[in-house]
Amino acid sequence: MRGRLLWVLPVFALTAWFLWAAGAKRPLADQPTVASANWEVAGVWSEACDCDPPCPCWKKKPPTLDHCENTMVFKIERGHYGKVTLDGLVVAVVWVSPKGVIMDENPDRAVLLALYLDKSTTPAQREAVQKIWHDSFLAGMKGQKGGLKAVTFKTADFRTGYVSVSIPGILAYEIKEWKDSPVKLQDPYLSGFRQGSSLQYRYADFGLKWNYPGKHAMFAAFHVQPSAGQTASR
Repeated sequence: MRGRLLWVLPVFALTAWFLWAAGAKRPLADQPTVASANWEVAGVWSEACDCDPPCPCWKKKPPTLDHCENTMVFKIERGHYGKVTLDGLVVAVVWVSPKGVIMDENPDRAVLLALYLDKSTTPAQREAVQKIWHDSFLAGMKGQKGGLKAVTFKTADFRTGYVSVSIPGILAYEIKEWKDSPVKLQDPYLSGFRQGSSLQYRYADFGLKWNYPGKHAMFAAFHVQPSAGQTASR
Protein backbone atom coordinates (compact mmCIF):
# COMPACT_ATOMS: atom_id res chain seq x y z
CA MET A 1 0.00 0.00 0.00
CA ARG A 2 2.82 2.41 0.91
CA GLY A 3 4.47 1.80 -2.46
CA ARG A 4 1.21 2.55 -4.29
CA LEU A 5 0.79 5.86 -2.40
CA LEU A 6 4.32 6.91 -3.30
CA TRP A 7 3.38 6.46 -6.99
CA VAL A 8 -0.09 8.08 -6.79
CA LEU A 9 0.89 11.24 -4.87
CA PRO A 10 3.28 12.67 -7.54
CA VAL A 11 0.71 11.99 -10.28
CA PHE A 12 -1.99 13.76 -8.24
CA ALA A 13 0.29 16.72 -7.56
CA LEU A 14 1.23 17.04 -11.25
CA THR A 15 -2.45 16.90 -12.32
CA ALA A 16 -3.39 19.55 -9.77
CA TRP A 17 -0.63 21.84 -11.04
CA PHE A 18 -1.83 21.53 -14.67
CA LEU A 19 -5.42 22.34 -13.62
CA TRP A 20 -4.26 25.41 -11.68
CA ALA A 21 -2.10 26.59 -14.57
CA ALA A 22 -4.94 26.21 -17.08
CA GLY A 23 -7.25 28.29 -14.87
CA ALA A 24 -4.62 30.96 -14.34
CA LYS A 25 -4.12 31.38 -18.11
CA ARG A 26 -7.84 31.60 -18.93
CA PRO A 27 -8.66 35.00 -20.51
CA LEU A 28 -9.91 37.42 -17.88
CA ALA A 29 -12.97 38.34 -19.95
CA ASP A 30 -14.16 34.71 -19.69
CA GLN A 31 -13.98 34.66 -15.91
CA PRO A 32 -16.77 35.88 -13.60
CA THR A 33 -16.38 39.59 -12.88
CA VAL A 34 -16.56 41.27 -9.51
CA ALA A 35 -17.88 44.67 -8.47
CA SER A 36 -15.62 47.42 -9.76
CA ALA A 37 -15.63 51.19 -9.28
CA ASN A 38 -13.17 51.48 -12.17
CA TRP A 39 -15.19 51.72 -15.37
CA GLU A 40 -15.89 54.06 -18.27
CA VAL A 41 -17.74 53.94 -21.58
CA ALA A 42 -17.89 56.46 -24.43
CA GLY A 43 -19.14 56.40 -27.99
CA VAL A 44 -22.10 57.06 -30.27
CA TRP A 45 -25.74 57.12 -29.10
CA SER A 46 -28.98 57.28 -31.06
CA GLU A 47 -32.68 56.70 -30.48
CA ALA A 48 -35.92 56.19 -32.37
CA CYS A 49 -39.48 56.19 -31.09
CA ASP A 50 -43.11 56.36 -32.19
CA CYS A 51 -43.48 60.13 -31.70
CA ASP A 52 -43.69 62.81 -34.37
CA PRO A 53 -40.33 64.65 -34.53
CA PRO A 54 -39.14 66.28 -32.42
CA CYS A 55 -40.02 63.88 -29.60
CA PRO A 56 -42.27 65.70 -27.10
CA CYS A 57 -40.94 63.60 -24.18
CA TRP A 58 -37.71 65.62 -24.24
CA LYS A 59 -39.84 68.69 -23.43
CA LYS A 60 -41.81 66.85 -20.73
CA LYS A 61 -44.92 66.68 -22.93
CA PRO A 62 -47.12 63.58 -23.53
CA PRO A 63 -46.06 61.14 -26.27
CA THR A 64 -47.69 61.54 -29.68
CA LEU A 65 -49.44 58.16 -29.46
CA ASP A 66 -50.08 58.34 -25.69
CA HIS A 67 -47.23 55.93 -24.89
CA CYS A 68 -43.53 55.70 -25.74
CA GLU A 69 -42.08 52.80 -27.74
CA ASN A 70 -38.44 53.77 -27.65
CA THR A 71 -35.20 52.12 -28.81
CA MET A 72 -31.76 53.43 -27.91
CA VAL A 73 -28.66 52.09 -29.69
CA PHE A 74 -25.15 52.59 -28.31
CA LYS A 75 -21.84 51.92 -30.05
CA ILE A 76 -19.08 51.73 -27.43
CA GLU A 77 -16.00 53.19 -29.09
CA ARG A 78 -13.98 53.13 -25.88
CA GLY A 79 -14.92 51.27 -22.74
CA HIS A 80 -13.92 48.96 -19.91
CA TYR A 81 -15.22 47.57 -16.63
CA GLY A 82 -12.19 46.89 -14.49
CA LYS A 83 -10.04 44.72 -16.78
CA VAL A 84 -12.99 43.66 -18.97
CA THR A 85 -12.68 45.39 -22.36
CA LEU A 86 -15.89 46.73 -23.92
CA ASP A 87 -14.46 48.45 -27.02
CA GLY A 88 -16.62 48.01 -30.13
CA LEU A 89 -19.69 46.53 -28.44
CA VAL A 90 -23.17 47.48 -29.65
CA VAL A 91 -25.92 47.77 -27.03
CA ALA A 92 -29.61 48.08 -27.93
CA VAL A 93 -32.19 49.02 -25.28
CA VAL A 94 -35.94 48.83 -25.97
CA TRP A 95 -38.26 50.57 -23.53
CA VAL A 96 -42.06 50.98 -23.50
CA SER A 97 -43.86 53.35 -21.13
CA PRO A 98 -47.33 52.78 -19.70
CA LYS A 99 -50.16 54.49 -21.55
CA GLY A 100 -50.30 58.22 -20.92
CA VAL A 101 -46.90 58.29 -19.17
CA ILE A 102 -43.92 60.38 -20.32
CA MET A 103 -40.75 58.33 -20.70
CA ASP A 104 -39.01 59.75 -17.62
CA GLU A 105 -42.07 59.63 -15.36
CA ASN A 106 -42.48 56.50 -13.23
CA PRO A 107 -39.64 54.58 -14.93
CA ASP A 108 -40.18 51.67 -12.52
CA ARG A 109 -43.58 51.03 -14.16
CA ALA A 110 -42.31 50.31 -17.68
CA VAL A 111 -44.28 47.83 -19.78
CA LEU A 112 -41.00 46.59 -21.29
CA LEU A 113 -37.30 47.04 -20.56
CA ALA A 114 -35.13 44.83 -22.79
CA LEU A 115 -31.38 44.94 -23.39
CA TYR A 116 -29.77 43.24 -26.42
CA LEU A 117 -26.11 42.29 -26.93
CA ASP A 118 -24.50 40.22 -29.66
CA LYS A 119 -23.88 36.52 -29.03
CA SER A 120 -20.16 37.12 -29.55
CA THR A 121 -19.96 38.96 -26.21
CA THR A 122 -18.53 37.05 -23.24
CA PRO A 123 -20.44 36.46 -19.98
CA ALA A 124 -18.10 38.95 -18.30
CA GLN A 125 -18.88 41.63 -20.90
CA ARG A 126 -22.62 41.05 -20.54
CA GLU A 127 -22.43 41.37 -16.78
CA ALA A 128 -20.34 44.53 -17.09
CA VAL A 129 -22.78 46.18 -19.54
CA GLN A 130 -25.74 45.33 -17.31
CA LYS A 131 -24.05 46.88 -14.28
CA ILE A 132 -22.98 50.04 -16.10
CA TRP A 133 -26.31 50.62 -17.85
CA HIS A 134 -28.40 49.99 -14.73
CA ASP A 135 -26.23 52.46 -12.83
CA SER A 136 -26.55 55.15 -15.51
CA PHE A 137 -28.93 55.20 -18.48
CA LEU A 138 -31.39 52.75 -16.89
CA ALA A 139 -31.10 53.91 -13.28
CA GLY A 140 -34.39 53.35 -11.45
CA MET A 141 -36.01 51.68 -14.46
CA LYS A 142 -37.89 48.38 -14.20
CA GLY A 143 -39.98 46.51 -16.78
CA GLN A 144 -42.89 44.14 -16.44
CA LYS A 145 -41.31 42.25 -19.35
CA GLY A 146 -37.79 42.14 -20.68
CA GLY A 147 -34.28 41.43 -19.45
CA LEU A 148 -31.02 40.81 -21.27
CA LYS A 149 -30.87 38.78 -24.50
CA ALA A 150 -27.81 37.61 -26.41
CA VAL A 151 -28.79 37.77 -30.09
CA THR A 152 -27.26 38.04 -33.55
CA PHE A 153 -26.72 41.55 -34.90
CA LYS A 154 -26.92 40.98 -38.64
CA THR A 155 -26.27 44.67 -39.36
CA ALA A 156 -24.49 47.24 -37.18
CA ASP A 157 -23.64 50.16 -39.47
CA PHE A 158 -22.57 53.41 -37.81
CA ARG A 159 -21.68 56.40 -39.98
CA THR A 160 -21.83 60.14 -39.45
CA GLY A 161 -25.52 61.01 -39.36
CA TYR A 162 -26.67 57.45 -40.10
CA VAL A 163 -27.23 54.28 -38.06
CA SER A 164 -28.57 50.93 -39.22
CA VAL A 165 -28.95 47.97 -36.84
CA SER A 166 -30.85 44.77 -37.51
CA ILE A 167 -31.60 41.79 -35.28
CA PRO A 168 -33.35 39.15 -37.42
CA GLY A 169 -36.95 38.63 -36.34
CA ILE A 170 -36.69 41.33 -33.65
CA LEU A 171 -35.45 44.75 -34.75
CA ALA A 172 -35.03 46.73 -37.98
CA TYR A 173 -33.60 50.13 -37.00
CA GLU A 174 -32.46 52.60 -39.65
CA ILE A 175 -32.31 56.32 -38.93
CA LYS A 176 -30.86 59.36 -40.66
CA GLU A 177 -29.90 62.78 -39.38
CA TRP A 178 -31.51 65.89 -40.79
CA LYS A 179 -29.20 68.45 -42.40
CA ASP A 180 -28.13 71.30 -40.09
CA SER A 181 -30.19 69.97 -37.17
CA PRO A 182 -28.47 70.69 -33.84
CA VAL A 183 -30.78 70.46 -30.81
CA LYS A 184 -30.21 72.26 -27.50
CA LEU A 185 -30.79 69.72 -24.73
CA GLN A 186 -29.15 69.01 -21.39
CA ASP A 187 -28.31 65.47 -20.30
CA PRO A 188 -25.70 64.13 -17.84
CA TYR A 189 -24.45 61.47 -20.26
CA LEU A 190 -25.19 62.80 -23.76
CA SER A 191 -23.91 65.76 -25.77
CA GLY A 192 -24.04 67.21 -29.29
CA PHE A 193 -27.69 66.35 -30.05
CA ARG A 194 -28.90 66.30 -33.67
CA GLN A 195 -32.42 65.68 -34.92
CA GLY A 196 -33.34 63.03 -37.48
CA SER A 197 -36.08 60.62 -38.44
CA SER A 198 -36.53 56.88 -38.92
CA LEU A 199 -36.27 55.25 -42.33
CA GLN A 200 -37.17 51.92 -40.73
CA TYR A 201 -38.25 51.25 -37.17
CA ARG A 202 -39.79 47.80 -36.71
CA TYR A 203 -39.81 45.66 -33.57
CA ALA A 204 -41.31 42.32 -32.55
CA ASP A 205 -40.47 40.62 -29.24
CA PHE A 206 -41.92 39.87 -25.79
CA GLY A 207 -45.42 39.88 -27.31
CA LEU A 208 -45.09 43.46 -28.57
CA LYS A 209 -44.93 44.58 -32.18
CA TRP A 210 -44.73 47.89 -34.06
CA ASN A 211 -43.67 49.58 -37.29
CA TYR A 212 -42.98 53.35 -37.28
CA PRO A 213 -41.18 54.76 -40.34
CA GLY A 214 -40.84 58.53 -40.60
CA LYS A 215 -40.93 59.15 -36.85
CA HIS A 216 -38.57 60.79 -34.36
CA ALA A 217 -34.86 59.94 -34.25
CA MET A 218 -31.97 61.57 -32.43
CA PHE A 219 -28.16 61.36 -32.51
CA ALA A 220 -25.57 62.29 -29.86
CA ALA A 221 -22.26 61.31 -28.29
CA PHE A 222 -22.21 59.61 -24.89
CA HIS A 223 -19.67 59.42 -22.08
CA VAL A 224 -20.34 57.76 -18.73
CA GLN A 225 -18.15 56.99 -15.73
CA PRO A 226 -18.72 56.78 -11.97
CA SER A 227 -19.53 60.21 -10.57
CA ALA A 228 -21.18 61.12 -7.31
CA GLY A 229 -24.53 62.83 -7.73
CA GLN A 230 -24.91 61.96 -11.42
CA THR A 231 -28.47 61.12 -12.46
CA ALA A 232 -30.05 59.83 -15.62
CA SER A 233 -32.89 62.33 -15.85
CA ARG A 234 -33.22 64.38 -19.01
